[in-house]
Amino acid sequence: MPTVALHRARLHTLLLEAIGDRVVRTNQRVVGCEQHQEKVTAVCASGERIEADLLVGADGLRSTVPRAVD
Repeated sequence: MPTVALHRARLHTLLLEAIGDRVVRTNQRVVGCEQHQEKVTAVCASGERIEADLLVGADGLRSTVPRAVD
């Protein structure tokens, strides 16, 4: 899996430009994720489960997301 490093504000800008008016959820502490078919479910610390087409772990080197999808 390739790794890309860029400033978080730049990432937000690129994502928002790419998806247009779709929903972007930020400030969610993801403690795990599940892949199924072409979707991913983010499991949040609050207990909320968010199903999406894309999950971006932009929380630094110790991100839960890359470890969960390996």
